[in-house]
Amino acid sequence: MRPAMYYRWNFDDANLPFLACDFPAALAPPNATSDERSNIFAMASQRMRKAMSSFGLSEQTAQAIEESYGEFLQLLNTHFQGSPYLLGGRPTIGDYGLIAPLYAHLGRDPFPAQLMKSSAHRVWRWVERMSAPELDSGEYAGSDPGLFKNDEAPESLKQLLRYIAKDYLPEIEAVVGFTDEWLTTHPEIEAGTNGLPRGQDRVMGQVDFLWRGYPIRVAVMPYRLSLLQKIHAVLDQAPRPDRKKMDELLNETGLSKLGELRASRRIVRNSHLEVWSE
Repeated sequence: MRPAMYYRWNFDDANLPFLACDFPAALAPPNATSDERSNIFAMASQRMRKAMSSFGLSEQTAQAIEESYGEFLQLLNTHFQGSPYLLGGRPTIGDYGLIAPLYAHLGRDPFPAQLMKSSAHRVWRWVERMSAPELDSGEYAGSDPGLFKNDEAPESLKQLLRYIAKDYLPEIEAVVGFTDEWLTTHPEIEAGTNGLPRGQDRVMGQVDFLWRGYPIRVAVMPYRLSLLQKIHAVLDQAPRPDRKKMDELLNETGLSKLGELRASRRIVRNSHLEVWSE
């Protein structure tokens, strides 16, 4: 989300005309006037620009965000030299997780879309492929539509995992640490509630940590904890031989802490909201 928010809201010369048309198309009623659409976009734009800081965006981190995203594009581009999708010849949950920001923000907004096309063409083709009704992998010469055999992880995938360990594991550690402290100071929270003033509130607070050598502050959201729990569920439910292979891969790529970083209380979903369990 850091590069998605950064590249959407900091390159107005290229992006603003597109966004001014695109945002009202989803937010405004069909019979809205031109002025009403403009007002809707102005309010939405103001909210989203304000929200950028919640993802650690600032003048101080701008260069690091560009460097981080550039590194990610090259790693993913290299990986797609060997396979049309993240884990082989067909899309998996990993592809569907990545496509959200890589399509909606970074693959459609004019400035980042041109950046992707010019510097990471295979990633751009993957974005196209993920939106196609068929596999659309003709440049891979009829590759096997199955996944990597024997759950093999090619070196290009391991490099991506090492990137995640470097760029995202520190944030996960900081979020889990903040959550445990927050829960300790709020022992009165009832099961089935989020412990916040309103049920629809999404942010518990903010936490500081070092990212690429820069002090950075991000919002702490229960939603992210619920995503982390999905990884834990896969690890915990895996048969012993599979778990051993998973642990070996995580250890090799610097992500061994991922299975250990667990908040002292679980998040569950209730009526489309994240709340605390017992």
